Amino acid sequence: MITLEEKEKIWQDVVKEFPSDLMLREIHFIRELMNDIGKRVKDTTSYRERGLIARKEFAEWLKAHPELADK
Repeated sequence: MITLEEKEKIWQDVVKEFPSDLMLREIHFIRELMNDIGKRVKDTTSYRERGLIARKEFAEWLKAHPELADK
């Protein structure tokens, strides 16, 4: 749904906002994913549905960045 390149851009924007706090970066990254999903998937009506999709998107992104998965 969201390409790896798009996720990278979102991540870089979040890193600029929260350069020293990994937990805040991850929370805001997931929030941005959920916002993006809400814009793309019009039939997703619930926040929970967006959260489930965002969880999958985040897991895919972590596969590309295993160094962050260990922290």
